[in-house]
Amino acid sequence: MLPRFTARGVRLAGVSVDAPETSRAMHHRLSLGFPLLSDPEMKMIKAYGVVQEGRDLAVPALFLLDSKHRIVWSDVADDYSDRPGAGEVLARVPGG
Repeated sequence: MLPRFTARGVRLAGVSVDAPETSRAMHHRLSLGFPLLSDPEMKMIKAYGVVQEGRDLAVPALFLLDSKHRIVWSDVADDYSDRPGAGEVLARVPGG
């Protein structure tokens, strides 16, 4: 799946509220083909407005940013299992 994104010039990254050590372990355990960034202070998660109310967790969300770091598409889910498929995300890539 990752080659489909890189062929379109898309770079992927994940963001977690977990500590860096936990994120590194999860990245290794899941063999992710993209970086998993750690945001334990939730600065980025708050900036994007995806904090779960009453919890120190992020709402599952996907954001497509253009080359100027502007959001061109987003999907914010109610549940971690409610995610768009790769085809749906690729269809939203500008110029696609």
